[in-house]
Amino acid sequence: MSESAWAALARQLQLAAYESYFPYEERRSFRWYQRALGPWVGEAVSARHWLYGAWEGQPVLIVQYETGSSSRDRKQWVDFIVPIDPPLLLGLSLERHSVFSRALTPARERLPANFERAVHITGGSEQRVEQLLAPMDHDADLRFLAALAAAVDDGLWVNDDTVTVHMRLGWTESAVSLEDALPCLECATSAAQELGKRRERVTQTEAEKRRQVEWQACADAFRLQFDETRMVIAGTTDGFTVELGLENHESELQTAIELRWPEPLGVPALLVRSAPSGLLQRWFADDLKTGNPYFDAAFRVSGAPPSRVHDWFANPKLASKLLAVDVETGHNGSLLLTDRRVSWVAPQELRTSDELGLHLRAAFKIGSWLCPREQTVYR
Repeated sequence: MSESAWAALARQLQLAAYESYFPYEERRSFRWYQRALGPWVGEAVSARHWLYGAWEGQPVLIVQYETGSSSRDRKQWVDFIVPIDPPLLLGLSLERHSVFSRALTPARERLPANFERAVHITGGSEQRVEQLLAPMDHDADLRFLAALAAAVDDGLWVNDDTVTVHMRLGWTESAVSLEDALPCLECATSAAQELGKRRERVTQTEAEKRRQVEWQACADAFRLQFDETRMVIAGTTDGFTVELGLENHESELQTAIELRWPEPLGVPALLVRSAPSGLLQRWFADDLKTGNPYFDAAFRVSGAPPSRVHDWFANPKLASKLLAVDVETGHNGSLLLTDRRVSWVAPQELRTSDELGLHLRAAFKIGSWLCPREQTVYR
């Protein structure tokens, strides 16, 4: 069998191909995309697989997808996504103007008129947006803003922690060529690096300072590390690797929690709250029932071999504990449990040490139930 064009692009860029647990969504955080990565694909790589890895030392994700509900309006796209590090965490979005937004947006005194004519800026306070984007070094800053405006006009957009180059494929194209992919990656990478540097220009608010104090207190209580620049609490406890961090979705800050097991569970079990789609839809075609009506109403379960997965989740003690944690964390619709980890997103910014601690304890509880280890304090 000949190599697919998409597999060839992965090989040429030295990126790995993955199934995805969730369908691709535009303008999510980069950490959300990382959590959505499913099993690695070694053979038969196709356009539905996500390409992920490092390019020029920078994490990158390349996704091909379709829009449109009929053949008449169907369009094929390839998105090149690069993280902004450290993330801006300003609720900011930069994208191409619509016909109406250009006419309705008031001019900012400190931003070049040519930039504002090309770029629609939403989110973030007026002062903080100008601190991030307004020229300080006249020549260098103006060159960057001119290049960014041209890129936005050509299909680039910026969120709080990602830069995405958005490319449409032609009707006869099965994948983007390496020749076309390299300029997209270079454009996204250079914009992300410059925006990450510019975050230092933005004055810290009193609310941000209070938030850092609370997050540091939580990290200290759990003996974890706190990166105040990236707003991430991370570390290893009892062999479990945990990460809790802020991320942006639709200009709102949310708090994401992920706990990874010391070793894979040995069975590709999956558990989610909401109705799945994409890979999960295929895997959940035969949703396993545990016999516990409350658990079956709250979660969908799949895996192989089905008998082992059924016995695992049919355990009344485990089922009751998972239901209790579900209540503690607010019946979160994004809960995903796999062979390697559990993760969910609190639909709001967790502000206090107590709120953060509740979610961390819930993650460690799930880990200790599924991977019992001696001397764990979370059972």
